[in-house]
Amino acid sequence: LNIVLNLILIKYIGHAGLALATSISALVCIVLLFRSLRKKIGNFGEEKIAVVFIKTLISGVVMGIVTTIFYDFISNIVRGGMISQIVSLSTSVLVGVTVYFIGVVILKIDEVNQAISIIKDKFTTKRGGYSAK
Repeated sequence: LNIVLNLILIKYIGHAGLALATSISALVCIVLLFRSLRKKIGNFGEEKIAVVFIKTLISGVVMGIVTTIFYDFISNIVRGGMISQIVSLSTSVLVGVTVYFIGVVILKIDEVNQAISIIKDKFTTKRGGYSAK
């Protein structure tokens, strides 16, 4: 599937077609693996996985839109050579990471909340406090 999609999409959208083809074939593989796993072991929480996927997708789309707008805005302000492009890209990446993180926290993805709790516990323990574990 990946090779066929690569050959088709590279004609229409160039190198971006390679990335898109790889992503599409990976998603198809995931779906097929999920089906196979469900046949072998039964229900394993597909609904929860789907909800987390949708929440993550929403955060990613919002991040992509905000990052693109921010990059265009910064690029118009800081015109110039390589240094200007590095500054535009770096600040856009930082904004993108921040927007994504805020999105997954707002959408209450359990795994993110667990990771935040673990990090808070580590910092509490390192500062001389104690953990209630």
